[in-house]
Amino acid sequence: MAEPYQNGQTPRSAVEQVAATQVVTDLDLRDMMLERGSTGLHRAGGFVREEILTELSGLQGVRKYREMWENSAVVGACLFALDMLIRKITWRVEPADGSQEAAKYAEWVDGMLFQDLDMSWSLLLSEILTFLPFGFSYFEMVLKRRLGPDPPLLNGQRQLPSQYSDGTIALGKVAQRAQDTVLRWEFDPTGSLLGMHQLDPWMGRQAYLPYEKCLLFRTKSWKENPEGKSILRNAYRAYYMLTHLENIEGIGAERDLAGLPLFYVPAQWMSALATPADLAQLDMIKRVGRNIRNDEQACLVLPTIVDQNGTQLLKFELASSGGRRAFDTNTLIQRYELRIAQSMLCDVIFLGHESVGSFALASSKTNTMSMGLSGHVDGIEDVFNRRALPLLWTLNAFPAAKRPCLRHGDVESVDLRELGEFVKDLAQASFETRDLDNHVRTLAGFPERDEAYLAAQDRKEQAEERRQLQQQQALQATTREPTDARPPVSAG
Repeated sequence: MAEPYQNGQTPRSAVEQVAATQVVTDLDLRDMMLERGSTGLHRAGGFVREEILTELSGLQGVRKYREMWENSAVVGACLFALDMLIRKITWRVEPADGSQEAAKYAEWVDGMLFQDLDMSWSLLLSEILTFLPFGFSYFEMVLKRRLGPDPPLLNGQRQLPSQYSDGTIALGKVAQRAQDTVLRWEFDPTGSLLGMHQLDPWMGRQAYLPYEKCLLFRTKSWKENPEGKSILRNAYRAYYMLTHLENIEGIGAERDLAGLPLFYVPAQWMSALATPADLAQLDMIKRVGRNIRNDEQACLVLPTIVDQNGTQLLKFELASSGGRRAFDTNTLIQRYELRIAQSMLCDVIFLGHESVGSFALASSKTNTMSMGLSGHVDGIEDVFNRRALPLLWTLNAFPAAKRPCLRHGDVESVDLRELGEFVKDLAQASFETRDLDNHVRTLAGFPERDEAYLAAQDRKEQAEERRQLQQQQALQATTREPTDARPPVSAG
């Protein structure tokens, strides 16, 4: 029986602990196969404590990143742009080789992912991409046997329907397990992930989700941290400053003041001998000062209080420097908005807003953003190819040599003018471009030529080359002078 979990990890035996700490001079194969160290991840009781700011750690961090996502226009625009651009990418299943059997298995995976899941591939990608703001996204693979649209009950429970009836085991659902329902993680002694404990507070349901039946998508992996790193992490400081500056600007706009509200009150109201009535009046004046607004009910009514000499004891004015403010809040706000976008490689969304920037600058920033997008989709592709597909191949006893791969298309669309110039230059350099016909058509958004059509074109060109060769040979035969037509040479 497996040893119980303690402190979020499986304890090592005494023999294993001694073997890991012993100094070994002559390594044998067994020593080479022993994992002696650990990842060094800061964790305790299954809780990861790598974040240096407590407000960004664990569930607090999930809530703060969601606040940034939903409350900041710049963060929302950047995440929306990344989501739409990645969902626009075309995906395909690439066969293991050119055989008919490999094509059959590739078609099986294509139908499973793009036709037979419980939700569309585009919406699944959108849920997977929540690893961008939160740093990770965890999905449970729910399998099904493909028994048609109305499968029989299994242990009294309804099975997932399928468009196919071949009886194979395939993905039925790739179900997201929300980031704010993570209770704690389970690790082995070396720091490798074993699974996740989930607690759904709304349903009152707790479950353990082993890593073997789950998919984990992360922006990056440092110390094998299952929580990754949010792309909003480096934007947090700018978001914090931006939020406070916007609040200050909003308060100033609402008050519409040129200075600090200043009240002059009788001295006895603030003395130690003030009566309860004096203290009540002082408190009222403080509330008036705090609530001064320039809105539809803007009004200030003060009693006339003078001393024996006729000096006004209660009056209101604005304490102001009389000049322009030392800081332009609009400039500061724009600076922090740009920093947020730059930290996410999305500052291209600001091009043109300030009437500056060249075409070369725009192209450079677009290429930088595309490289970042390519890294994210590569990570999604690798998770399916390294975890989901090998599991299904093992369960169905499919030949490993025929396992296809999930591939994504180009992140950035090709400039047709540049593509045309490139192809023209290749043709002028006598480079054979006919083999690139379908690839060029795909880049340009045109349908591919049929293979039968291409084969017919090859036969037609070969026949034309043979005909021209025969014509040249015939022409050379008619123009060549015969040797027996020369006059004989006289003997004398």
